Amino acid sequence: MMVVLALMLFAEGCAADLVFSAGLTSDAVLQRSKTAGAKVYGFAETSAPVTVTVKGSDGAGAAVSYTVPAAVSAWTGGTDVHPDTPPPPPHGAFVWKAALKPADAGGALTITASNGTSSNGTAAIERVTHGDVWFCSGQSNMALETYYTFSADTLKAEVAAGKFKHLRHFMNGGMGTHFEATTPQWVTTQNAAGTEAPNADPFVWHSVVESAAVPSMDNATKKHSPFAQFAAT
Repeated sequence: MMVVLALMLFAEGCAADLVFSAGLTSDAVLQRSKTAGAKVYGFAETSAPVTVTVKGSDGAGAAVSYTVPAAVSAWTGGTDVHPDTPPPPPHGAFVWKAALKPADAGGALTITASNGTSSNGTAAIERVTHGDVWFCSGQSNMALETYYTFSADTLKAEVAAGKFKHLRHFMNGGMGTHFEATTPQWVTTQNAAGTEAPNADPFVWHSVVESAAVPSMDNATKKHSPFAQFAAT
C-alpha cells in the first residue's frame, strides 16, 4: 500500500476536546508488524487520562476487541525552522499517544479514543486496516500526477477490473508547499478535491477503488480528483 504521508504531524483545528492526528482518519492504513504495534496519536484540550479502544476484525476475519491506555503530555512544539512552513492552527495544549497490539495485514477496525469527560471527549476513526505503509517524498519526480501520464486511463481501467483494490493513499503538500520543522506540526493537502462525497473533509485517506471511480477532473472547480493527483511514481 503506497501513501504520501507526513509522520508525526497533527490535525487542523480542534473544536472537540479530543482529536486524532490529521494523518489518522477513517480508511487509514497502519503499518503491519508481528512484534510492534502501530501508534495512534492526537491532540487533547486537557491532561485527563485517555484510553483507546480497538474493535472489528483482523485480516483472518477473527474478532478484535481490546483497550489500551494512552500517554498524555503537554505539547511543546510549534517552533518552525523555515518561515514558509505553515503555522499550526489552534489546538489542544496536550498530546496523547497509544501503542496498539501487533497485527498482520488486513482487517477492518474502528479505533476510538476517549477521555471520559464528555461527548466532545471521544473521537473515532473507522475502516482502519493494517498493511505496508510507504513514505514517498521528492521533488518533480514525486509531484508528477497520474493525471499527466500516458498510462492514467489504463491504470483506472485496471483498478476498475479489481487490480490494486487494497491500495489506499494520503497526500501531503506539493511542489508549492514547504515543510521544515523540528517539532510535530499539522498536516495538510494541497489542491485536494476531498473525498468522493460532496463537501467532505479533504484531509483524509482515500481508497483507490473509490477515488479512481470518479472523474479525474471536476469541471466546476477545475481540481483534479485525489486519484488523479496521486504521484505517478
